[in-house]
Amino acid sequence: MRRWIGIGIVMLLGAGAIVALFSSGNGESQGAKSSGTSATGGSARSAVVPGSSGADGVAPEPNPFDARTPSTTVPISGAKSVAQTPVGAAVPKLDSHVVKRATLDLAVRRGQLQTKFASANGIAAYLGGFVEASEESHGTATVTLRVPADQFEAALKQLSGLGRVTSRGERGDDVTSQFTDIDARLRNLSAQEGVLQDLMRQAKNIPDTITVQQQLSDVRQQIEELTGQRNVLDHQATYSTIALTMHAAGAVPAPPTANDRGTIAQAWHDAIGVTLAIFAGTIVVLGAVVPIALFALIGFLGWSLVRRRRARVAPAGI
Repeated sequence: MRRWIGIGIVMLLGAGAIVALFSSGNGESQGAKSSGTSATGGSARSAVVPGSSGADGVAPEPNPFDARTPSTTVPISGAKSVAQTPVGAAVPKLDSHVVKRATLDLAVRRGQLQTKFASANGIAAYLGGFVEASEESHGTATVTLRVPADQFEAALKQLSGLGRVTSRGERGDDVTSQFTDIDARLRNLSAQEGVLQDLMRQAKNIPDTITVQQQLSDVRQQIEELTGQRNVLDHQATYSTIALTMHAAGAVPAPPTANDRGTIAQAWHDAIGVTLAIFAGTIVVLGAVVPIALFALIGFLGWSLVRRRRARVAPAGI
């Protein structure tokens, strides 16, 4: 009996020792996990920093959800983060084409019109532009300037300093859609031209050659027309237009035109004009009729004289 009691005590002691060993191992594992937990109370992660070697000497994969991973995450509410969408190929931007126009009226001092006119031309040349047209009459000078589009505002500012601004207007027309349409049509026509050129090389008889040649000529004509339109639009968008008008103070105004007169004055002017026109026409008619009448009178007198002589000779002969 004592023997069996001893065996039981030994077995209980062995079981206690085994339980103690397992408990000690679990405690050490929990301690290791708690030491790897972030100080902010986040979820447990490996203590290996991305980019460094792990315990087995192999660098771990970067965690896209780790707040420490640069340029791939957007931090939200503390240490938590959400992965950002990878940036792919940039979407090509459509170039904008705007045709800019402006009108500018200036009042300048008397006697300085020529100087200001030359200064306006110099401003256009300095900014890389040119004078498209100019005119001066009755103390007023008008000039159309073309300046690069990126110098449009600078040109208006400098031109406004030449005198007192009495009127100013600006306008911009977006022709981007026209550029896009022309470019698409040019690509399509270029493809058609290539196909027709291949057919031209493969033509084996004269009728086929003539037919393909006519179609190729039509396509080439359309390409040239569209290319010309595109060049015109590109020039208008590249160089902005400024219509400048300068008036000299105290200048003699231009003579009034028909549109400037009142109704009664215009009617009186028209009546005088008609009367003068009739008188001038009468003079023209008389100038043509009088010589003819003189010649007719001379002829009539000559014929009468001959008739009288014949009448006198006839009784003497009887």
